[in-house]
Order: sequence, then structure tokens, then C-alpha cells
Amino acid sequence: MRYRHCPRNGNICNTNAFEADDPRTHKAVRAMFEEQIGWAAEEGADFLIAETIDWYGEAAGADVVGLNCQRGPKTLMPVVRKVRQAVACHVASLPVPYRTTDAEPTFQSLTDRACACIPGNRPFPTALDPFTCNRYECAEYAREAHDMGVHYIGLCCGAAPHHIRAVAEALGRTVPGSRYSPDMSKHAFFGTDATVPDKYKDRKVEI
Repeated sequence: MRYRHCPRNGNICNTNAFEADDPRTHKAVRAMFEEQIGWAAEEGADFLIAETIDWYGEAAGADVVGLNCQRGPKTLMPVVRKVRQAVACHVASLPVPYRTTDAEPTFQSLTDRACACIPGNRPFPTALDPFTCNRYECAEYAREAHDMGVHYIGLCCGAAPHHIRAVAEALGRTVPGSRYSPDMSKHAFFGTDATVPDKYKDRKVEI
């Protein structure tokens, strides 16, 4: 599938004001959402994304439901699978591109035992570098999500252009950024292209 112009989307952000047992907050939150939706409509948004909704009562009807942020692919996908099995509508999945584990399921809970100089031994949010997923992990995640019937697939906080490109290409898409995809055939040591001298190719045995 070739790249096509993407629809314009608007975003409804979380309010941190909703309380299930306080009707006054329900009215206040609705007013906040109406204001945000009005801005998006004025700018010609084609659809709206609500992020992040912590309470069922805070959410309204939606054509797509899903999960995003906090958990990396390995710890988000089991929960996404449960959502996919529970609903009939479209499902979205947008994990953070970090290697979270069952013991530390969110990127906020990660600890780095290999580094003693991080303040508070808490890599989030400024020392997450060692936990970043590579492009191949992101591609693997995208295929897994698609295979389970998830059709709104992306990544959340921490994603770089090459991560998003890997997700798109894993699903058979060619996007403008694909022209920057690495061509290892031209690599000085590992390349197979005829223009790479044999003496350079032979060096990969030494490396």
C-alpha cells in the first residue's frame, strides 16, 4: 500500500478532574471536552482521539477503543488481547517503545541496576535510553497486533521516526520516510552490493 494523505485528527486530553461519585465534576469535565472538541472542529479535524481516559464514566461512546502509553509492547499486548476479545468495535494499541517486563510493567516502574548514578534509581523519564526498543521489536509488535485483529496500531511516548516507519513497513506500507530505511547491501563490511570491494567484505570475518 502506497502512502496516502492522512486524515487530520484532534485530541481530547485527560482532565484529571473526574470523580465518579461527584456529579459536579462530571459537568465540569463535559464542558472541558466540549471546548476541546470545538477547537478541533474549527481546525477541520476528521476524527478525535481521547487520551488518556482513566474512568469509564469519563469516556463517551467511541468507534474505536483501546490502550495506550505506560506499558511497552510485551506488557501491553496481553491486555490488548483481552480488550479485542471483549468488544466488537475496532481496537487500538499504542504502547511506549520500551522494554517493560512483568516485574516492571510500566516505563515509570523501570529500574536500572547497571547504573548507580540515576537520581532515585528511577530511569523515568530522563534515563530510559537503555530500555528503548529497536526498530525490529517495533515491527514485531505491529505484526502481532495486526494478527490479533487490532487495526489502529501505533506507538506512544518515546517513539522516534524510525520506530514509526518500522511499524508502517511491517504492515506492508511504503511511507515517505521509507526512503531513509537502511540499505545494508551498501554497508562497507556487511554489504553484498557489487560496488563494495572484496577486501572490505573480507574484513567482516575479523570483526
